Amino acid sequence: MQKFLLSSLILALLLAGCTGAAPAEAGDPTATPVAVTEPTSTPFLPVEEATATPVLLDPELPVAPFTADLLKNSNYSLNMDGRLLNFTLANGAYQTGPEIAAADFYSAYLFDTLAFGDLTGDGLEDAVVLLGVNFGGTGTFIFMSALGNSNGQPVQLATLYIGEFNIESLTLTGSEIRLGGTTYGPNDPHCCPSVPYTQTYLFRDNQLVLIGMTTFTPVGSERVITIESPADFTGASGAVQLTGNVSIAPFENNLAYRIYDGMTATELAAGPVMVNAPDFGAPGTFDVSIPLTVSPSGGLLRIELQDLSAADGSLLAMDCVFITVP
Repeated sequence: MQKFLLSSLILALLLAGCTGAAPAEAGDPTATPVAVTEPTSTPFLPVEEATATPVLLDPELPVAPFTADLLKNSNYSLNMDGRLLNFTLANGAYQTGPEIAAADFYSAYLFDTLAFGDLTGDGLEDAVVLLGVNFGGTGTFIFMSALGNSNGQPVQLATLYIGEFNIESLTLTGSEIRLGGTTYGPNDPHCCPSVPYTQTYLFRDNQLVLIGMTTFTPVGSERVITIESPADFTGASGAVQLTGNVSIAPFENNLAYRIYDGMTATELAAGPVMVNAPDFGAPGTFDVSIPLTVSPSGGLLRIELQDLSAADGSLLAMDCVFITVP
């Protein structure tokens, strides 16, 4: 939990968790970015909604826009598998002390790649940043954080661990955040990820979730899944009919579907989806009825269609649709 002191107001911040430049060396945000190591366990806890809404202290005064310098010298809070980290960056970096072998050692840094826009729809400029944390080993944990604007000061609204890949671009359009870079193919050494990717995240209800992903083949063809119908937030009961297309047919013409509880990572159901394609690797279509014999907590379901690598099970492409149920 991150606390921001604004006059006598203390804002309670909690973390959250639908799946530029590459990461710099920890403690040196100006260094040449390098690839990072994926952790062996999920290093974050579910995030609750913010308990307070940022309030302008003087609505008659204009709110200054966020700047890179402000974000590089702000307070942040991360929950690393139950360990709460609160730190204040200085020129984009923080370190607990010089002793890397110390039990409580960690360093943190802010990626140079930043994105600005109105995430919350209140007319004020918000931001999305990427944070890296290292505990003295070779692995670096990378988080995406959505920052709201409270009288010109950043407030963490949602934070999500996003995994292992090189990050080359970060853009923000409305409530959608788009990442671009390279990730690892099945035969790539750790030094050299070679597979270009794009990822799209959604900010909603003070949570961040991955809602789309594409990757590229060695010859430059993009793997894309497109759900054409139904539209997002369509009501359904009992079952929902999903139609759409793929740019490249998946292995054995099979996609996987997974149903999640709204914006959360709680999986409710899963199964296969058959793609109709004239040949291996050709464009194809799907038209499938997905049963909805599940009970979401808030009446909202997120259905993902995934193309998974036959070599290592990694995600090659994904699209999702939100469905409301009684």
